Amino acid sequence: NVTLGRRKYDFKNNLDGRAGQILLQAFLLAVVGLIESLLTQEVVNKFTKTKGDRGRTIVAMGSGNILSGLLGGMGGNAMIGLSTINCLNGGRGRLAPTVTALVVMVMIMGGYPVLNYVPVSALVGIMIVVVLHTFKWHSLPAILVAALPERARERFGLRYKIDRMDVLVVLIVTVATNLPFLNLAYAIFIGLAFSGLVYSWKSAQRVTVSSELVGSDLKIYRVSGPLFFGSTSGFPDFFDAERDPSTVEAHFTDAMLFDSSAMKVLNTLTKMYSSLGKTFVIRKLDPLSTRSVFKASRLLHYVELATGDDVPVKALEGDDETPQQIIGNSSTAKVVVSESAV
Repeated sequence: NVTLGRRKYDFKNNLDGRAGQILLQAFLLAVVGLIESLLTQEVVNKFTKTKGDRGRTIVAMGSGNILSGLLGGMGGNAMIGLSTINCLNGGRGRLAPTVTALVVMVMIMGGYPVLNYVPVSALVGIMIVVVLHTFKWHSLPAILVAALPERARERFGLRYKIDRMDVLVVLIVTVATNLPFLNLAYAIFIGLAFSGLVYSWKSAQRVTVSSELVGSDLKIYRVSGPLFFGSTSGFPDFFDAERDPSTVEAHFTDAMLFDSSAMKVLNTLTKMYSSLGKTFVIRKLDPLSTRSVFKASRLLHYVELATGDDVPVKALEGDDETPQQIIGNSSTAKVVVSESAV
Protein backbone atom coordinates (compact mmCIF):
# COMPACT_ATOMS: atom_id res chain seq x y z
CA ASN A 1 0.00 0.00 0.00
CA VAL A 2 1.18 3.52 -0.84
CA THR A 3 -0.26 6.68 0.74
CA LEU A 4 0.08 10.06 -1.01
CA GLY A 5 -1.61 12.83 0.96
CA ARG A 6 -5.18 11.71 1.57
CA ARG A 7 -5.08 9.11 -1.18
CA LYS A 8 -4.28 5.50 -0.47
CA TYR A 9 -3.25 3.17 -3.27
CA ASP A 10 -3.60 -0.58 -2.96
CA PHE A 11 -1.50 -1.89 -5.84
CA LYS A 12 -2.13 -5.51 -4.86
CA ASN A 13 -5.87 -5.25 -5.48
CA ASN A 14 -5.38 -3.19 -8.64
CA LEU A 15 -2.88 -5.61 -10.19
CA ASP A 16 -4.53 -8.83 -9.03
CA GLY A 17 -5.22 -10.81 -12.19
CA ARG A 18 -5.03 -7.73 -14.42
CA ALA A 19 -1.30 -7.03 -14.59
CA GLY A 20 -1.02 -8.20 -18.19
CA GLN A 21 -3.98 -6.13 -19.33
CA ILE A 22 -2.72 -3.05 -17.53
CA LEU A 23 0.78 -3.38 -18.96
CA LEU A 24 -0.59 -3.90 -22.47
CA GLN A 25 -2.81 -0.83 -22.27
CA ALA A 26 0.04 1.19 -20.78
CA PHE A 27 2.31 0.17 -23.66
CA LEU A 28 -0.33 1.02 -26.29
CA LEU A 29 -1.04 4.41 -24.67
CA ALA A 30 2.68 5.14 -24.53
CA VAL A 31 3.07 4.32 -28.24
CA VAL A 32 0.09 6.48 -29.20
CA GLY A 33 1.36 9.31 -27.00
CA LEU A 34 4.84 9.16 -28.53
CA ILE A 35 3.51 9.13 -32.08
CA GLU A 36 1.06 11.99 -31.56
CA SER A 37 3.62 14.09 -29.65
CA LEU A 38 6.27 13.67 -32.34
CA LEU A 39 3.73 14.44 -35.08
CA THR A 40 2.67 17.55 -33.17
CA GLN A 41 6.28 18.63 -32.88
CA GLU A 42 6.71 18.18 -36.64
CA VAL A 43 3.68 20.42 -37.29
CA VAL A 44 4.97 23.05 -34.84
CA ASN A 45 8.42 22.95 -36.46
CA LYS A 46 6.86 23.79 -39.82
CA PHE A 47 4.95 26.72 -38.35
CA THR A 48 7.87 28.15 -36.38
CA LYS A 49 10.62 27.27 -38.90
CA THR A 50 12.66 25.71 -36.10
CA LYS A 51 13.88 22.25 -35.13
CA GLY A 52 12.71 20.86 -31.81
CA ASP A 53 14.52 18.39 -29.58
CA ARG A 54 12.61 15.11 -29.83
CA GLY A 55 14.50 13.56 -26.93
CA ARG A 56 13.55 16.35 -24.53
CA THR A 57 9.95 16.20 -25.73
CA ILE A 58 9.70 12.48 -24.99
CA VAL A 59 11.41 12.77 -21.59
CA ALA A 60 9.17 15.69 -20.57
CA MET A 61 6.01 13.82 -21.62
CA GLY A 62 7.08 10.65 -19.82
CA SER A 63 7.97 12.50 -16.62
CA GLY A 64 4.65 14.34 -16.63
CA ASN A 65 2.69 11.14 -17.15
CA ILE A 66 4.50 9.37 -14.31
CA LEU A 67 3.80 12.25 -11.94
CA SER A 68 0.18 12.46 -13.09
CA GLY A 69 -0.33 8.74 -12.54
CA LEU A 70 1.10 8.88 -9.02
CA LEU A 71 -1.32 11.71 -8.19
CA GLY A 72 -4.31 9.83 -9.56
CA GLY A 73 -4.59 11.69 -12.84
CA MET A 74 -4.88 10.49 -16.41
CA GLY A 75 -2.06 10.23 -18.91
CA GLY A 76 -1.70 12.68 -21.76
CA ASN A 77 0.49 13.90 -24.58
CA ALA A 78 1.06 16.89 -26.83
CA MET A 79 -2.25 18.08 -28.31
CA ILE A 80 -2.03 18.89 -31.98
CA GLY A 81 -5.17 21.06 -31.84
CA LEU A 82 -3.99 23.38 -29.06
CA SER A 83 -0.48 23.52 -30.51
CA THR A 84 -1.77 24.48 -33.96
CA ILE A 85 -4.04 27.20 -32.55
CA ASN A 86 -1.14 28.57 -30.51
CA CYS A 87 1.09 28.78 -33.57
CA LEU A 88 -1.64 30.32 -35.76
CA ASN A 89 -2.18 33.04 -33.16
CA GLY A 90 1.47 34.01 -32.86
CA GLY A 91 2.68 31.66 -30.13
CA ARG A 92 6.33 30.93 -30.87
CA GLY A 93 8.03 30.58 -27.46
CA ARG A 94 7.43 28.92 -24.12
CA LEU A 95 4.99 31.51 -22.81
CA ALA A 96 2.05 30.40 -24.97
CA PRO A 97 2.10 26.69 -24.01
CA THR A 98 2.73 27.61 -20.36
CA VAL A 99 -0.34 29.87 -20.26
CA THR A 100 -2.37 27.19 -22.05
CA ALA A 101 -1.37 24.58 -19.48
CA LEU A 102 -2.20 26.91 -16.57
CA VAL A 103 -5.64 27.75 -18.02
CA VAL A 104 -6.40 24.07 -18.55
CA MET A 105 -5.37 23.39 -14.94
CA VAL A 106 -7.63 26.17 -13.67
CA MET A 107 -10.57 24.81 -15.67
CA ILE A 108 -10.05 21.31 -14.32
CA MET A 109 -9.68 22.48 -10.71
CA GLY A 110 -12.87 24.52 -10.65
CA GLY A 111 -13.35 26.81 -13.58
CA TYR A 112 -15.14 24.28 -15.77
CA PRO A 113 -18.62 25.94 -15.33
CA VAL A 114 -17.31 28.79 -17.49
CA LEU A 115 -17.07 26.39 -20.43
CA ASN A 116 -20.87 26.13 -20.45
CA TYR A 117 -20.99 29.67 -21.85
CA VAL A 118 -18.79 28.80 -24.85
CA PRO A 119 -20.98 27.91 -27.88
CA VAL A 120 -20.37 24.46 -29.31
CA SER A 121 -20.36 25.98 -32.80
CA ALA A 122 -17.28 28.01 -31.82
CA LEU A 123 -15.43 24.86 -30.78
CA VAL A 124 -16.46 23.15 -34.02
CA GLY A 125 -15.14 26.11 -36.01
CA ILE A 126 -11.83 25.95 -34.19
CA MET A 127 -11.43 22.24 -34.93
CA ILE A 128 -12.26 22.81 -38.60
CA VAL A 129 -9.47 25.39 -38.77
CA VAL A 130 -7.12 22.92 -37.12
CA VAL A 131 -7.99 20.23 -39.67
CA LEU A 132 -7.53 22.64 -42.59
CA HIS A 133 -4.01 23.51 -41.41
CA THR A 134 -2.81 20.06 -40.35
CA PHE A 135 -4.23 17.73 -43.01
CA LYS A 136 -1.83 17.04 -45.90
CA TRP A 137 -4.18 17.90 -48.75
CA HIS A 138 -1.59 17.20 -51.42
CA SER A 139 -1.73 13.51 -50.48
CA LEU A 140 -5.28 13.15 -51.83
CA PRO A 141 -4.51 13.85 -55.52
CA ALA A 142 -1.30 11.83 -55.22
CA ILE A 143 -3.28 8.82 -54.00
CA LEU A 144 -5.89 9.23 -56.72
CA VAL A 145 -3.28 9.62 -59.46
CA ALA A 146 -1.51 6.46 -58.29
CA ALA A 147 -4.62 4.47 -59.21
CA LEU A 148 -4.56 5.70 -62.83
CA PRO A 149 -2.71 3.86 -65.62
CA GLU A 150 0.43 5.44 -67.06
CA ARG A 151 -1.27 6.36 -70.35
CA ALA A 152 -3.94 8.39 -68.53
CA ARG A 153 -1.32 10.17 -66.40
CA GLU A 154 0.70 11.12 -69.46
CA ARG A 155 -2.38 12.33 -71.32
CA PHE A 156 -3.48 14.73 -68.59
CA GLY A 157 0.02 15.66 -67.44
CA LEU A 158 -0.44 14.24 -63.93
CA ARG A 159 3.19 13.97 -62.86
CA TYR A 160 2.84 13.68 -59.10
CA LYS A 161 2.26 9.96 -58.73
CA ILE A 162 3.64 8.19 -55.66
CA ASP A 163 4.47 4.51 -55.33
CA ARG A 164 1.38 2.31 -55.21
CA MET A 165 2.81 0.42 -52.26
CA ASP A 166 2.96 3.69 -50.31
CA VAL A 167 -0.68 4.29 -51.14
CA LEU A 168 -1.53 0.80 -49.94
CA VAL A 169 0.27 1.44 -46.64
CA VAL A 170 -1.71 4.67 -46.15
CA LEU A 171 -5.00 2.87 -46.81
CA ILE A 172 -4.12 -0.07 -44.56
CA VAL A 173 -3.20 2.19 -41.63
CA THR A 174 -6.31 4.35 -42.15
CA VAL A 175 -8.67 1.37 -42.26
CA ALA A 176 -6.96 -0.41 -39.34
CA THR A 177 -7.16 2.70 -37.18
CA ASN A 178 -10.95 2.88 -37.60
CA LEU A 179 -11.67 -0.80 -36.98
CA PRO A 180 -13.47 -1.35 -33.65
CA PHE A 181 -11.07 -4.07 -32.45
CA LEU A 182 -7.88 -2.12 -33.32
CA ASN A 183 -6.44 1.28 -32.47
CA LEU A 184 -3.76 3.67 -33.69
CA ALA A 185 -0.92 1.74 -32.07
CA TYR A 186 -1.87 -1.54 -33.75
CA ALA A 187 -2.38 0.28 -37.05
CA ILE A 188 1.12 1.78 -36.85
CA PHE A 189 2.67 -1.64 -36.18
CA ILE A 190 0.75 -3.16 -39.10
CA GLY A 191 1.90 -0.33 -41.37
CA LEU A 192 5.53 -0.71 -40.28
CA ALA A 193 5.43 -4.48 -40.82
CA PHE A 194 3.94 -4.13 -44.29
CA SER A 195 6.43 -1.39 -45.22
CA GLY A 196 9.29 -3.61 -44.05
CA LEU A 197 8.11 -6.48 -46.23
CA VAL A 198 7.78 -4.19 -49.25
CA TYR A 199 11.27 -2.75 -48.67
CA SER A 200 12.77 -6.24 -48.32
CA TRP A 201 11.12 -7.35 -51.57
CA LYS A 202 12.35 -4.29 -53.48
CA SER A 203 15.87 -4.54 -52.05
CA ALA A 204 16.09 -8.19 -53.07
CA GLN A 205 15.43 -7.18 -56.68
CA ARG A 206 18.40 -4.78 -56.67
CA VAL A 207 21.08 -7.50 -56.52
CA THR A 208 22.92 -7.81 -59.84
CA VAL A 209 25.98 -9.84 -60.83
CA SER A 210 28.10 -9.29 -63.93
CA SER A 211 31.05 -11.43 -65.05
CA GLU A 212 34.22 -10.88 -67.02
CA LEU A 213 36.72 -13.45 -68.28
CA VAL A 214 40.34 -12.33 -67.85
CA GLY A 215 42.64 -14.58 -69.82
CA SER A 216 42.02 -18.31 -69.76
CA ASP A 217 42.39 -19.02 -66.04
CA LEU A 218 40.63 -16.12 -64.26
CA LYS A 219 37.01 -15.03 -64.11
CA ILE A 220 35.76 -12.01 -62.17
CA TYR A 221 32.22 -11.65 -60.86
CA ARG A 222 31.15 -8.13 -59.86
CA VAL A 223 28.38 -8.09 -57.28
CA SER A 224 26.15 -5.07 -56.70
CA GLY A 225 23.33 -4.57 -54.20
CA PRO A 226 22.47 -5.58 -50.63
CA LEU A 227 22.91 -9.20 -49.60
CA PHE A 228 20.51 -10.28 -46.86
CA PHE A 229 17.98 -13.04 -46.16
CA GLY A 230 15.66 -11.87 -48.92
CA SER A 231 18.26 -11.82 -51.72
CA THR A 232 20.53 -14.79 -50.97
CA SER A 233 18.22 -17.66 -51.95
CA GLY A 234 18.95 -17.35 -55.66
CA PHE A 235 22.38 -15.73 -55.36
CA PRO A 236 24.45 -18.90 -56.11
CA ASP A 237 22.59 -19.24 -59.42
CA PHE A 238 24.57 -16.26 -60.75
CA PHE A 239 27.76 -18.39 -60.61
CA ASP A 240 28.69 -21.20 -63.01
CA ALA A 241 31.14 -23.24 -60.96
CA GLU A 242 31.42 -26.15 -63.38
CA ARG A 243 32.33 -24.04 -66.43
CA ASP A 244 34.39 -21.39 -64.64
CA PRO A 245 38.20 -21.50 -64.86
CA SER A 246 40.46 -22.64 -62.05
CA THR A 247 40.51 -19.23 -60.33
CA VAL A 248 37.40 -17.16 -59.68
CA GLU A 249 37.15 -13.78 -57.98
CA ALA A 250 34.00 -12.15 -56.62
CA HIS A 251 34.31 -8.37 -56.25
CA PHE A 252 31.89 -6.83 -53.73
CA THR A 253 32.75 -3.18 -54.40
CA ASP A 254 29.10 -2.10 -54.69
CA ALA A 255 27.64 -4.74 -52.36
CA MET A 256 27.26 -5.14 -48.61
CA LEU A 257 26.63 -8.08 -46.28
CA PHE A 258 23.73 -7.32 -43.94
CA ASP A 259 23.09 -10.52 -41.97
CA SER A 260 24.15 -14.10 -41.32
CA SER A 261 22.34 -15.32 -44.44
CA ALA A 262 24.71 -13.26 -46.58
CA MET A 263 27.76 -14.77 -44.87
CA LYS A 264 26.27 -18.23 -45.18
CA VAL A 265 25.93 -17.84 -48.94
CA LEU A 266 29.68 -17.02 -49.09
CA ASN A 267 30.31 -20.30 -47.31
CA THR A 268 28.06 -22.09 -49.82
CA LEU A 269 29.86 -20.60 -52.82
CA THR A 270 33.28 -21.40 -51.40
CA LYS A 271 32.26 -24.98 -50.70
CA MET A 272 30.86 -25.29 -54.22
CA TYR A 273 34.13 -24.23 -55.85
CA SER A 274 36.30 -26.13 -53.35
CA SER A 275 34.53 -29.38 -54.19
CA LEU A 276 35.62 -28.88 -57.81
CA GLY A 277 39.24 -28.14 -56.86
CA LYS A 278 38.99 -24.48 -57.85
CA THR A 279 40.04 -21.30 -56.04
CA PHE A 280 37.34 -18.84 -55.07
CA VAL A 281 38.55 -15.42 -53.88
CA ILE A 282 36.27 -12.77 -52.40
CA ARG A 283 37.64 -9.25 -52.79
CA LYS A 284 36.74 -5.63 -52.06
CA LEU A 285 34.37 -6.16 -49.18
CA ASP A 286 33.59 -2.94 -47.34
CA PRO A 287 35.03 -2.56 -43.79
CA LEU A 288 31.76 -3.36 -41.98
CA SER A 289 31.23 -6.52 -44.01
CA THR A 290 34.85 -7.51 -43.41
CA ARG A 291 34.42 -7.22 -39.65
CA SER A 292 31.24 -9.30 -39.81
CA VAL A 293 33.03 -12.04 -41.74
CA PHE A 294 35.96 -12.09 -39.31
CA LYS A 295 33.66 -12.25 -36.29
CA ALA A 296 31.73 -15.17 -37.79
CA SER A 297 34.81 -17.01 -39.04
CA ARG A 298 34.17 -20.04 -36.81
CA LEU A 299 30.87 -20.56 -38.62
CA LEU A 300 32.40 -20.20 -42.10
CA HIS A 301 34.09 -23.58 -42.24
CA TYR A 302 34.94 -23.38 -45.95
CA VAL A 303 36.21 -19.79 -46.02
CA GLU A 304 39.81 -18.91 -45.24
CA LEU A 305 40.19 -15.36 -43.98
CA ALA A 306 43.35 -14.02 -45.54
CA THR A 307 45.34 -11.48 -43.50
CA GLY A 308 47.75 -10.25 -46.12
CA ASP A 309 48.94 -6.70 -46.72
CA ASP A 310 45.80 -5.88 -48.70
CA VAL A 311 43.50 -6.25 -45.67
CA PRO A 312 42.74 -2.74 -44.31
CA VAL A 313 43.52 -2.26 -40.64
CA LYS A 314 40.30 -0.23 -40.20
CA ALA A 315 38.25 -3.31 -40.94
CA LEU A 316 39.74 -5.15 -37.96
CA GLU A 317 39.79 -2.37 -35.34
CA GLY A 318 37.85 -3.08 -32.19
CA ASP A 319 37.91 -6.88 -32.54
CA ASP A 320 38.87 -8.83 -29.45
CA GLU A 321 40.40 -11.62 -31.52
CA THR A 322 43.54 -11.13 -33.57
CA PRO A 323 43.53 -12.11 -37.27
CA GLN A 324 45.91 -15.01 -36.54
CA GLN A 325 43.34 -16.51 -34.16
CA ILE A 326 40.48 -16.57 -36.64
CA ILE A 327 42.00 -18.11 -39.77
CA GLY A 328 39.53 -20.49 -41.42
CA ASN A 329 39.99 -24.12 -42.41
CA SER A 330 39.93 -24.14 -46.21
CA SER A 331 43.10 -23.93 -48.25
CA THR A 332 41.39 -23.33 -51.56
CA ALA A 333 39.31 -20.23 -50.87
CA LYS A 334 39.93 -16.99 -49.02
CA VAL A 335 38.48 -13.58 -48.33
CA VAL A 336 40.64 -10.66 -49.43
CA VAL A 337 39.74 -7.00 -49.02
CA SER A 338 41.70 -4.50 -51.09
CA GLU A 339 42.58 -0.96 -49.96
CA SER A 340 40.23 0.47 -52.58
CA ALA A 341 37.26 -0.77 -50.61
CA VAL A 342 37.95 1.59 -47.70
